[in-house]
Amino acid sequence: MTKQYIFGYGSLVDRGDLALYLGEEKPQYEFVKFKGLKRDWSVAMDNRADVPNYKYYVNAAQERVDKYIAFLNVSFDPNAEINGVIFPVDEAKLPELDARERNYRRVEISHLSQSVHQGRVWTYMAKESSRQRFMEGLAQDKVVIQKAYIDFVLAAFRAVGYHFLFDFIKSTDFHHLPVLDLKRRTSE
Repeated sequence: MTKQYIFGYGSLVDRGDLALYLGEEKPQYEFVKFKGLKRDWSVAMDNRADVPNYKYYVNAAQERVDKYIAFLNVSFDPNAEINGVIFPVDEAKLPELDARERNYRRVEISHLSQSVHQGRVWTYMAKESSRQRFMEGLAQDKVVIQKAYIDFVLAAFRAVGYHFLFDFIKSTDFHHLPVLDLKRRTSE
């Protein structure tokens, strides 16, 4: 059976978060850079839409905000390079990760891998509908980043080391999006 690997470039850099989805106490991964990928905040969910058993965001007054919430994304760009982690994943766990990354599609990037891994390397890139939501929100000037999410990602990169955090900031297009202190809720 061919080994499977995932390249994580955002929240999957956090070892604790990753452990929840892989069912491993201390998941093994290595820190890598990938040439040919660009990272930016170009995925969004429409916070006005009600999706059963899915997250939505409220402000300090517990009111649902009329915004599009942005998340990190990668796309192919031969002139770019980004950092992240690569980790082995049991093929049976891929559907769980796919469900976690519901705004993304799993894309093979083995051709970009400069590692010695023998197997298939995947990452998550925006579904067209997720990018379209981002573009709609941008056109309405309603795209924001949730403060807790960006803090979580920055902490994950900082935990590796300040050089790793610096590479993340240097290689990520933030689109000058505002950051709001929103609380995450789950719809029924």
